[in-house]
Amino acid sequence: ANWAQWWWWRFNRYGRLAATVGGPLIFLGAQVFWTRVMKVGSAFTVGYLSALTGIGLTTVLWIGVTFATKPDDMEILKAFYRRARPLGFWGPVRKACGQDIHPELRHALGTGFLLAALGFAAVAALILGIGDFYVGKFGQGGALIGGFVILGAVFLRAFNRYFAAVSPPACADPAGPLP
Repeated sequence: ANWAQWWWWRFNRYGRLAATVGGPLIFLGAQVFWTRVMKVGSAFTVGYLSALTGIGLTTVLWIGVTFATKPDDMEILKAFYRRARPLGFWGPVRKACGQDIHPELRHALGTGFLLAALGFAAVAALILGIGDFYVGKFGQGGALIGGFVILGAVFLRAFNRYFAAVSPPACADPAGPLP
């Protein structure tokens, strides 16, 4: 749940506490459920099912707890927003700060996900290419590593442009430097 503070202004300390305490308990309960109730025999399968069940139920838990409790103090949220400038769903706090999202940042979230997919494709091409070389598939391995070089170069260029666009200017924080 820690990533939620960057994407959603409403996430609060109670949601974080619920995820921190509830997550491991839900995971252990899921392991009992999949092994004893559903009688899944494979430890590998139980591990995956428990992890997926744990992630899903823990997410439901922290979202429910977050909605059931009050948001954090607006002054704390505003201070965090001014310093971190998160790109997610921070509209009410952004508005309380008297700021509008910069036009270049309107699509930054979607662009960031596309950039992550591009990075994933580059790394996957490298790993698969190395694997192909290892088993003697030199043509296919060379093509994949060539794809990695091209995708990696595109990724680096796009990442640098993206990072420059979403980074605040050095003096943009009216609250002063971080302690």
